[in-house]
Amino acid sequence: MSDAQLEIRARVLEHIVEGGKVSDTLDLICRETEALHPDIQSAVLSFDLHRKRIRLAAAPGLPGEFKLAVDGLDIADGVVSCAAAARTGELTIVEDILADPTWSSHATLAKEMGIRACWSQPIVSKRNEVLGTFSMFCGDARAPSAEELQILQSHANLAALALAHMREGEFLRDSGLTSRALLEGSPVCNKIIDLDSRLLYMSAAGIKMLKLEDVEPLYGSVYPPHFYTEPARASLTDSLERAKLGEICDVECPIYSLEGDEVWLHTTFVPARNDDGDVEYIIACSIDITKRKHAEMGLAS
Repeated sequence: MSDAQLEIRARVLEHIVEGGKVSDTLDLICRETEALHPDIQSAVLSFDLHRKRIRLAAAPGLPGEFKLAVDGLDIADGVVSCAAAARTGELTIVEDILADPTWSSHATLAKEMGIRACWSQPIVSKRNEVLGTFSMFCGDARAPSAEELQILQSHANLAALALAHMREGEFLRDSGLTSRALLEGSPVCNKIIDLDSRLLYMSAAGIKMLKLEDVEPLYGSVYPPHFYTEPARASLTDSLERAKLGEICDVECPIYSLEGDEVWLHTTFVPARNDDGDVEYIIACSIDITKRKHAEMGLAS
C-alpha cells in the first residue's frame, strides 16, 4: 500500500471515529480515490437487501444523468457492473462497456458521459454479507492496473465500515467509547488508548497479528506492550504523546509477536475528540507492511 493510500485510510478512519455522517464518509472515500487518479470517477452503491436493488450512496464526480440511470437497479436483471458485483459477490471487471452485453441498456448513455470501462468490487461485512459495491469508472476502454485493483479492494474495505454503520443504524456504544463495532470489523489492527496511555481495546486483527491467546491481561496496562523492543516502544510512545496533543501521527517500525515473528507495522494515531473539541482518547490503526518492507530491504541489499 502506497504512502498516499495510507494517508487516505487515516483521514477516512479519523472521519469515522469522530462520528462523521455516513454519507460524508462515503463521499470522502470517492473524492480521495479521484484525487489519486484524476482520470477515474468512483461511486459507492449500497445494497437494498429487502428490495434487491442497488442505491447510489456517493458519487461526487459522476454526471447527474448517469447517477439517475444506475440508482435503483434491480440486481436480478444482471445489468451494469455495479449490480452484477452485488448479485455475485465477486469482483466484476468490464474493460469496454460498449462491447459488454451486461451494459447494453446503458452503453449509449455511458458513452455520452465519457465512460468506457467500469470495475466494481463488492463491499462485504465481517459476516460475509454484501453491503454494496465500490466502483471505479474510466474514460478509456481498459483493464485496471495492479495499483487500481489494490485501491478498489482497500477503499471497498473502508466503505464497508461506513455501510455497516448505516445498516446497524448507529455506532455501538460501550463505556462511552464509540465505533467499536466498526473497528472490530476492520482487517486493520485497531486499538483504543486513553490519555494515561492505557490500552483499553484491541481488535481481533491485532490479537491475531500478535498471536495472543488472551488480550485481557493487556487491558489497563501501558501502551506500547512490554514485549515490544525498546526502539519500537520509543517510536510508538513519541507518536502517541503527539496524538494526545491533537496531532495525527504516523510511524513505521518492526515489532515481534509472542512467537518471535517479525511484523512491520505502519501505525496511525488519530485523536478522538468529544463534543467540546477536546481529545478524549486515541485510536491507533496498524497496517501490516511486512511484505513491502522485506521487499524494500531485499532491493537495498
